[in-house]
Amino acid sequence: MSHVYVIAEAGMNHNGRLDLAEALVDAAAGADAVKFQTYKADALALASAPKAAYQDRQIPADISQYAMLKALAMPGDWHGALQARTRARGIDFLSTAFDFASLDFLETLDMLFYKVPSGELTNAPLLWRFARTLRPLLVSSGMATLSEVEQALAVISHAREHASEPASMAEVWQAYGAGPRSADVTLLHCTSQYPTPMAEVNLAAMGSGIKAPQPSEWDTRRAERQTLVAARDIPAGTLLTRDDLTTARAGQGRAASALWDMVGTTTKRAYRRGEGL
Repeated sequence: MSHVYVIAEAGMNHNGRLDLAEALVDAAAGADAVKFQTYKADALALASAPKAAYQDRQIPADISQYAMLKALAMPGDWHGALQARTRARGIDFLSTAFDFASLDFLETLDMLFYKVPSGELTNAPLLWRFARTLRPLLVSSGMATLSEVEQALAVISHAREHASEPASMAEVWQAYGAGPRSADVTLLHCTSQYPTPMAEVNLAAMGSGIKAPQPSEWDTRRAERQTLVAARDIPAGTLLTRDDLTTARAGQGRAASALWDMVGTTTKRAYRRGEGL
């Protein structure tokens, strides 16, 4: 590697204003890329999802995480204009997807690679879809244990080799046992707290020697990890199909990686759309 690739993080710091998004692009001149966030609030978080502590410090208490995300979502028609602006300044345009529809939309922009956010490291179905694009991936590992990082690599390996989603996590691990397919995956160490306390940087897991969530990350982990929810209203006694299930930030619930194992089981009670299973 002869060059350090520098990404200027714009995220959602445009505050819902195109002129600020354009200013962030201009400020990123000199970096290799500028990265935004692309998501649909209705798909990303439930109305009941709690905010992380760092969000509570900046956002009034009566504004939910869902309302915050809704206000800061980047409209689809901004992307083309911002991508053209970055090219005019000689830098790459990147954006991170947080849901399936947003990832499908970003595919139309033909970006060089995808950045998988820390919150989606354990969102096995979405991570599988990221990997199935067959583009190089940058995968953040904030809030994660070393075993969760390995699970992510297993999901990515399965997607690189199979055109259809696995039927279970057991199938994912079986494929991983045949040899990982992650040569074009870059793992990024991260502490998901903003700003990060210097005592919790744990760079390359050398601070403690252990790859695990730092004390300030547990709250963020609860707020930003997606869990298994009903994709639509489901009557009691329903034999679940893949279309019945999705993931969302809910603050609690069954891990998103349980989705594939739930397909083919029968519900013992009714579930409302968005309710955790």
